Amino acid sequence: MLENEAAQILLAGIVQVVDQRYSKYISSVKNYGVTINSVGVDKLQTYLEQTEVDLTNVANNYAGQTMQGNSKVVVGRVPRLNHKNFNIQIDVTSDREQQVVIRNLLVPKVDGQDNIIPLEQRRQNVIVLDVTTAELHQGRNSLKLNSRDITITSRDTTPLTKIYQLVMQALNGNGMLQQDLLVGQSTLLPHRLLLPRGRTTGLPMQLITVITPLTGASGIMGIQRGAELNTLFLDNLPLNYPLHCDITNLDDVVSMPNLMVKDVKIYHEDNIKMPLMNMY
Repeated sequence: MLENEAAQILLAGIVQVVDQRYSKYISSVKNYGVTINSVGVDKLQTYLEQTEVDLTNVANNYAGQTMQGNSKVVVGRVPRLNHKNFNIQIDVTSDREQQVVIRNLLVPKVDGQDNIIPLEQRRQNVIVLDVTTAELHQGRNSLKLNSRDITITSRDTTPLTKIYQLVMQALNGNGMLQQDLLVGQSTLLPHRLLLPRGRTTGLPMQLITVITPLTGASGIMGIQRGAELNTLFLDNLPLNYPLHCDITNLDDVVSMPNLMVKDVKIYHEDNIKMPLMNMY
């Protein structure tokens, strides 16, 4: 759907209408007793990998055969975008012990022709990397977030032939069927597309880290992540907070003690070939 230009224009129009009617502003932000001292991030790297696509079911349907009656496996190999795992280290000071929500956002800086994107357009094209929770102690705290732990994105769907193989093994008494190893279809963004494709010289972006108090009834999750859209109820704030509304003064945002803006670059390498098993 997102590859359709008409759908993109329609969605952009809907976002603009909602954005214009939003009534919350940056000036309503309070002091939460949290100060972010520094944010460090590993090198952000995207690459093209060769991945295998299971076409057995399609081939069998075309030939009028069933999977049980055909032992041949048909596999197609195609390139696709992926990224290396990365860590985000956050050094934060809290004036008291409290439970907080941590957001990490990616904001574009330039367009395809290296022109600086206006602030309003950058705000409307923000990428939510992760929303998670942590418990801060009074004083200085060191937090480490790993991209592999993000759950607001989906992993690769388990191929039908793999499911069939596991089911038959269980029926024949060769082990138990572990359902937690099976990944079904999802409406979430694929995890491999978490980062936009970089450039060999580096794609300029900005990483925004913001910490807010945990107000949801679900309680602290430690290093675990919120399940999909349940993250909306952690602090009752928009996913892209504090870039959810019109920003009249950028200095007011940057000066927030519970927010840190860091310039980063996303690099891309076409020659890296890594199997999927090394990504998760």
